[in-house]
Amino acid sequence: MNFLGIGPFELLLILVIATVVLGPERMAQTGRMLGQLYAQYRTRWQKDVDEMTREFRRELEVLQDEMDEIRQSAESEIKAAQDAFESVIDTEIDLEAPDGEAETAPPNTRAVTDPTSETDPQVQSEGPTLKEGDAGEVES
Repeated sequence: MNFLGIGPFELLLILVIATVVLGPERMAQTGRMLGQLYAQYRTRWQKDVDEMTREFRRELEVLQDEMDEIRQSAESEIKAAQDAFESVIDTEIDLEAPDGEAETAPPNTRAVTDPTSETDPQVQSEGPTLKEGDAGEVES
């Protein structure tokens, strides 16, 4: 057991030297005085620890309040985004044909959606073609 880095034998040696130097009468007075100083030290130390604990708790409460505000703000933003998304979906549903099927694409977008269409001569005339049976070779 060490007390402030001093082992039990070292502490006993210090007490023996103090008794020889101070004498038995002054040793008792010095012991009382050291006990009072130690009690004052502990009291001040405990007050400082308590004050720091209170300050940390106050700061923690402030941080928790800020986090709650951020969480509520984020939740409201998410709710607004969900509502906007649902309104877009509702608008798309309203744009559907009366028989429940979606309208077909306009005729000018057919070549974009179907690259093998016969209406686009560039698709048929340009680009490499594959021969049957030659999976890895390309004919230009």
